[in-house]
Amino acid sequence: MIKLREHLGVLLLVLPFLSSPVAAQVNANTTLVLHAVKGSFGFCEIPDPCQEGAQVEVRPGEPQVVYVIARNYDQLAFLHLKVVGDYPGWIIHFVLDCPGGCIDCTLSTPLTAYFFISFPKCQLGGETLVVGRIFAMGTQGCIRVTQSEYPFGTIAVDCDQEITPIPEANWGRICVGPGGIDTCGGPVAVAGETWGAIKAQYRR
Repeated sequence: MIKLREHLGVLLLVLPFLSSPVAAQVNANTTLVLHAVKGSFGFCEIPDPCQEGAQVEVRPGEPQVVYVIARNYDQLAFLHLKVVGDYPGWIIHFVLDCPGGCIDCTLSTPLTAYFFISFPKCQLGGETLVVGRIFAMGTQGCIRVTQSEYPFGTIAVDCDQEITPIPEANWGRICVGPGGIDTCGGPVAVAGETWGAIKAQYRR
């Protein structure tokens, strides 16, 4: 709980310097891909899984490195997201980030992984970008990107500090057996009403 409060405190300190989302959002097409590789450990550098499609279906009881990947962004300075595993069914052993120079950028429990990724330089272009790894195992159910309870939710922040909420349609999911979602394909742009719905959550 103390660690969670520390991350919330850092995020709240940063937020006043960020702008609320506007109509022309350079990261409106950002997708968050989850890609599974069987094994107990994996390095950040992997072949682009989106060339053939992300692996989103796994066998029960096998250790997996779940790669967390950003794609289809335009300018990326900061990324925040939450990944959660079904209970019972999944357990998260540990989590690591990938961008160089990122310090204390992850937070995890046996069921949840948070990423607070501040890039050392602006990421341009939208190519497949590995931002982190989740070392986990599933026996049933799924592990998925979900809405974060932190202010502004699951977001991308561009190099001019504009915030873009990443819509649910662009969140990846891996399942034991069928049911996974490969978000390597075409993104769904954030709708105008999405931001208002997210802000309403924090007025309650």
